[in-house]
Amino acid sequence: MQDFLKQITQNFVEFFKSLDANRRVGLVAIGAMIVIAMTGVIIWAAKTQYKLLYTDLSKEDAATISQLLEAGKINYQVADDGKSIYVPEDQVDIWRLEIAKKGVDFSSTIGYEVFDKQAFGTTSFVQKINKQRALEGELMKTIKHIRGVERARVHLSLPESSPFVSEKKPPGASVVLDVARGLTLTKEEIK
Repeated sequence: MQDFLKQITQNFVEFFKSLDANRRVGLVAIGAMIVIAMTGVIIWAAKTQYKLLYTDLSKEDAATISQLLEAGKINYQVADDGKSIYVPEDQVDIWRLEIAKKGVDFSSTIGYEVFDKQAFGTTSFVQKINKQRALEGELMKTIKHIRGVERARVHLSLPESSPFVSEKKPPGASVVLDVARGLTLTKEEIK
């Protein structure tokens, strides 16, 4: 075997010496290009392939997931203005289970759940604010179920009731929607 390799090497050296200077330069350049191309292929093949973990996340949910991934020392990439998170391909299933185990519910909108954590002795002012937050949250959740609505923001204006005022102001609401690109809501959906 060694004799065979020695013979091939000797034949190549003789062939190389028989070439003129221009052809030697050309042969060296072709050899260098082959080495560079093979190095590029090896680097590309060894590069971590990322796969989508979650998409269409709120900023709060994306931040929660990012913190969990950082705590687990997992490399991740964020795309779509922070709405999508990518992890290494072999980690997707593991981290979907891990995130579910941690209790991330992807519903950063709080509705009546605000009353689940209410402390004893809460003032009437805090109760009023929590009631308004709960109503706004429940309206946002309901509006998000309309076809094509990606995000909703609701602000309520609830006038204070008073036994001394006979005329009541009607409540009002301000609603901001992010709808799917190219979608127009009908008048019935807006009502």
